[in-house]
Amino acid sequence: MILFKLIAFIFIVGIIAIIVMGVGLWVRVRSAIDQLRGGNAQRTNRKTDNGRGDGVIDQRTPEQSNQKIFGSDEGEYVDYVDEDDDKAQ
Repeated sequence: MILFKLIAFIFIVGIIAIIVMGVGLWVRVRSAIDQLRGGNAQRTNRKTDNGRGDGVIDQRTPEQSNQKIFGSDEGEYVDYVDEDDDKAQ
């Protein structure tokens, strides 16, 4: 009878361990899918290698990295003047 209880206990503990590992794996897979889809706005680490072995790590959110630096009314714009028109005058 004691042997039966021991085997049943080990079986139940094994089932619980398998369930816990399955839930942990499920959570990791779901978070990876959400991150790939861009569903969450968490910080993402993007590393850019410059060829010398060191790199730049960007830890900004996608919203921050895609934000425009200059407004549409700012910048250096020059009116185009055709050179042929200048020579003709």
